[in-house]
Amino acid sequence: MNYLRLSPLVAIIATGCASQQLPQQQMLDTNAALDSAEEIDAGQTPSVDLHIKFAEDQLKIAKSLIEDGKEEEAERMLDRAQADAELALAKARTERSRNAATEAWTEVNELQNR
Repeated sequence: MNYLRLSPLVAIIATGCASQQLPQQQMLDTNAALDSAEEIDAGQTPSVDLHIKFAEDQLKIAKSLIEDGKEEEAERMLDRAQADAELALAKARTERSRNAATEAWTEVNELQNR
């Protein structure tokens, strides 16, 4: 068997598998960010909820595009979904930190007024 002819075929197959893994990993990362944002915020902040909704909708569209074989469009939609999921997570963390800081200032004021 001629290994020089087999090498390009193996490279093509490996590339195909790698490109399939990329969207799967990106979907997992996006879902992880969504789960974290939902857990941290628990529906308390409308802007976090909005970006969670955007990301979920974009994930659905991306899955549909993948099924239709529109991989480039799906990748762009996955990028958007991931960006919105990460934004929701960042906003949720910011809101949690803001609430903790407000509580701390309240405690400081109470201690000063004693």
